[in-house]
Amino acid sequence: MQPIRLLSVTPVSHYRLVILCDDETLRLWSFPFPGRSQKTHPLRDSTLFRQVEITPDGLWVTWPNGEYRCASELCRTGKLLPLSMRDLSALCARNILSTSEVAELLGCTRQNVDSLAARGKLHPVKSYRRNRLFLRGDAIRRRWWSNDALPSTGAGAKEQSASTPCPEQYPEHT
Repeated sequence: MQPIRLLSVTPVSHYRLVILCDDETLRLWSFPFPGRSQKTHPLRDSTLFRQVEITPDGLWVTWPNGEYRCASELCRTGKLLPLSMRDLSALCARNILSTSEVAELLGCTRQNVDSLAARGKLHPVKSYRRNRLFLRGDAIRRRWWSNDALPSTGAGAKEQSASTPCPEQYPEHT
C-alpha cells in the first residue's frame, strides 16, 4: 500500500490545518494539545504554528522547533471536507479576482483599487509586484458600502428608506 502524501498544508484559526492529500481530498485537522501541556506546549505560539511546512517527499509536516506529524496520520484523523479538487478549483476561479477585475466590478481604476488596499479599505489575499488578488465577497461588500451606494444622511434619506419596502411589509400568503 502506498503511503499518503500531502500536496498542501495551510494553517487556519484555532490551531487547525487544512490539508490537501494526494488522493485529492481536503481535510481539516486540529492540533491535539496533550492534557495539561496545552498552555505550555511550544506550538501554542501562533506565529510558530503558522510556520508549518511539508517535507519534500510529502510524508511529514514539520515545524521549525522540531515538532512533526506523519502525513498519513493527518489524512486519517482529519475531518473530511466535502470538496473535490474540481470543486475547489471552481470555487477559487469564481471567488478570487485580480486588481483589474476588482476595478471593473467597482467601476474605478486600478490605482483606486491600490489606494483602497493601501488604506486598509480592501484586503488582498495575496500581493505581487504589479498585481493583487482579492476575494470577490470583499469587493462586493466594498461596492455596497461605497459612498455612492449609501443613502444620504439628510431628510430625504428617511423618506427614501421609508418608501423602500421591507420583506416584513408583505404578509405571507397561506
